[in-house]
Amino acid sequence: MFKAELFVGGGGREVGASHIILKLDSVYVAVDSGKHPGIPKGDPNYLRKSLPDFSLVPRIDFLFLTHAHLDHVGSVPNLFKMNPKMKIFCSQETLLLAELQWQESLKLDDGGLAPSPFARDELEYMCASNPFNFIKHGQEVALKGFSVKAIDAGHMLGSQAYLFTTSSGKRILVTGDIGFQDRQVIDGANLAGVQADILISEATYAGRRRPSWKEEKDRLAKDVENVISRGGHVLLAAFSFDRPPDLFETLRQSKLFDRVPIYIDGAAQPAALIYRDAKPTKVFSGIAQHFIYEFEERQQIASGGPCVVIAPNGMLEGGHALYYLKRWMENPKNAVFLTGYQAPDTLGRKIAQSKEGDIFKFESKRKDEVEVRAYTKARSCQISSYQLSAHADYDELLKMWRGVGATKVVLVHGENDSMDWTIADHAELPLQAPRNGEKIILEP
Repeated sequence: MFKAELFVGGGGREVGASHIILKLDSVYVAVDSGKHPGIPKGDPNYLRKSLPDFSLVPRIDFLFLTHAHLDHVGSVPNLFKMNPKMKIFCSQETLLLAELQWQESLKLDDGGLAPSPFARDELEYMCASNPFNFIKHGQEVALKGFSVKAIDAGHMLGSQAYLFTTSSGKRILVTGDIGFQDRQVIDGANLAGVQADILISEATYAGRRRPSWKEEKDRLAKDVENVISRGGHVLLAAFSFDRPPDLFETLRQSKLFDRVPIYIDGAAQPAALIYRDAKPTKVFSGIAQHFIYEFEERQQIASGGPCVVIAPNGMLEGGHALYYLKRWMENPKNAVFLTGYQAPDTLGRKIAQSKEGDIFKFESKRKDEVEVRAYTKARSCQISSYQLSAHADYDELLKMWRGVGATKVVLVHGENDSMDWTIADHAELPLQAPRNGEKIILEP
């Protein structure tokens, strides 16, 4: 008799370190292998808390990557080191962006900003082994004991949901992060006609509704214009590998583009070029002219006239956004606009919940210094958050949960309280939300 089981290695009742494993008879199939974005770097158990639990199964035969965000690909080299025969499937765009993500992790580690979960030689070993197999949107591949079809997930460039069909005919849909609203650069997912017996769904916005993308982008453009009009600077804190092209195109198509400099800094730059090459009709061909390359240039911009800087990290957990935050947060003319989800315990969440005058502690260490310097900054700038998330909101999740015909819906990648509320409020749906380390019998 065919047996299917689900193990939750990460992302169970939390957002971060996503890693689920399907045991399909004797084959172990993992989806994603991420890193938790919200663990303080000074935590003595930083790496243990940042990574998924890889001890739940004896091996991984296949790994499917849904997209290139850190919480979904940040520990792939670790997993590959433990499973050197593992085959990895993803879109070509996801691999291009994931490679940038892995290099950024090493760069942050070298700078003492955040320990990398893997060493440089481990990344080089994985890449040299070339375990990657590309699967395109709409393509179906037959593998050992199952087949899998990739479905455009509408979350970011290259993002995919996966519909697994077992040898017994059971259909298991794993959404990864999924978005249904069209944005400036990326079109939303379309699950029309997709049916599944078991649905493993993200639940980032379970229990929460939000305005449409268009409403929020229009509000953002208006707020940016107000800050510029009063002589201030605007930091748009954005995730490196998806949000900057959308934000840049939003401002480029507004009346601000010819009035004020708009810059893109840091790790968002190479990703923006990948988007430009993949979406030439939707991303400005001259976007590289707006890149900031040198530290001296960064200093001049930070101390100069009104401007807009789009910079990672979207949760303010590193990246060049921290530089502008520190330079601009004490001036009430300036603004820091948060453009995506802010995970619990991240600096972005703390900034979003702060009030004027709140004190924030920072650390710095120059290359020629041994000791880390600690200092504080008082927040006086405007802080605003925008629901420009590329995740499905509550109504969209409910529509999907009801629409695919699943007899079992497993929720992952969501906050604990939101999941409890959602399950209690929708007893008519076959919802469950396992914790990390739990196993669920899917079949029989």
